[in-house]
Amino acid sequence: MFESILEGMKGMETNMKEEMKGMETNMKEEMKVGNDKLETNMKEEMKGIETNMKLEMTEMKVVIENLEIKMVKMIREEMKEVRSDSNEIKSDVEKCEDQKIMKSKVDSLK
Repeated sequence: MFESILEGMKGMETNMKEEMKGMETNMKEEMKVGNDKLETNMKEEMKGIETNMKLEMTEMKVVIENLEIKMVKMIREEMKEVRSDSNEIKSDVEKCEDQKIMKSKVDSLK
């Protein structure tokens, strides 16, 4: 009688071990599927972040190009003003020189 109970208990132990192995296998498979999903989601998120960064870089390049264009225009305008001022100064100097020459001639006539 004890032997049959003992054998029954051994059978139950074997069944429980098999059931535990099955549960362990199922849990490993579920974790693998979960990890695969997580990895896929992370890859998709990284692609999205990469795309956003590329867009931001493109926007920054456009902003920089626009700033460069504005700077070139401003420099050209300043150069025009400098040339204009320089021409005015040259004209004033020439007038002064002409006046000196005329004064010299007038002085020599006296």
